[in-house]
Amino acid sequence: MKAFYFVFVLILVNGQLQAQGLIMSRFFKPGIKVGLEYQPQRFMVSDGSMDLGRGTAGISLPIKSKLGVKVDWKNLNLKTLTDFKNWKKLPNNLAKVFQPKMHQIFWNINGSYTYLNAADVLIDLKPPHSTTGNTKLTLYGANTGITGFHYLRKARILFYSANIGIVEDAFSLNKPQPQANLLAGLVQVTGLHSILYVGAYAAYWEKRVIPVPFLGFDTRIKKGIRLNITLPVSAKLTFKQKKNRFVLLAAYQGLLMALGEPRLVEERGAFAISYLKTGLQYNLKMGKQSRLVLDAGLANMRNIREREDDIKEQATTPFSLYAGATLHYNFGKSLFDASLGNLLN
Repeated sequence: MKAFYFVFVLILVNGQLQAQGLIMSRFFKPGIKVGLEYQPQRFMVSDGSMDLGRGTAGISLPIKSKLGVKVDWKNLNLKTLTDFKNWKKLPNNLAKVFQPKMHQIFWNINGSYTYLNAADVLIDLKPPHSTTGNTKLTLYGANTGITGFHYLRKARILFYSANIGIVEDAFSLNKPQPQANLLAGLVQVTGLHSILYVGAYAAYWEKRVIPVPFLGFDTRIKKGIRLNITLPVSAKLTFKQKKNRFVLLAAYQGLLMALGEPRLVEERGAFAISYLKTGLQYNLKMGKQSRLVLDAGLANMRNIREREDDIKEQATTPFSLYAGATLHYNFGKSLFDASLGNLLN
């Protein structure tokens, strides 16, 4: 069971923290996002297979904003002015004198459609999972919530997120079980082009509450090259060239879902699909407000696990190729992008 909950936590945490590029700038971005991803059923001849396709759409709207600056005249002296010459410590030195009064809150609405054909896997997991013999599943998901940030003193930012939603098949929609999550963290600007962030995450799924901490950083290695690592879920190396960005990534992702009768012999079943994505991402800026992200690579360590108190059922499928595309249309810069976000470019 410990292995199951570890996977469960990775899926949900990365679902909140995953980003197309820099984690913090994507976390606070008003706009519309539409994406598709597909993993073919068999990449290599092997027992067990899983055909997975998913479409997602979401919108993020700013609902409350405040921006102002307070000057701390006590700290504005000759020593402070001299310290401004130190570019590496410039953000912290500026924060001693100029204290932004800044916060912004977004309302997020998301939906998803998932097609899953895991005939061999579901039958092997805990037979007989399907009383109809049909293991081609259609899953419907929806969630809504808020995301926000507040600027604190000394170049620190408090960020948070709260969401509630469902992922069900057609037979479990009549008795849906909500998924909910809370996330909070603190960002510290550590240099002119670097940040460190730490926080905690708590998720509720199928009458279980699971907490987990996370830790990460985003830094510029050299002009045009950035490294982002979020433990324990992802690592990204980004190469920027004019309007183009290329990203080498490794990220643990997945899907939590529920099935109902007549799919199962029992009334309801809860499953977690997980996989490790390793691949290349191409980010093309199409205009001032839109960009297209294409990604492809390998989906490794593909597993389906069932959440049961007394049963530790797991099925592993062959690794597969994956391909995806996501279109972003931004409504404009957020307060984060217009201020501290510029340090991360």
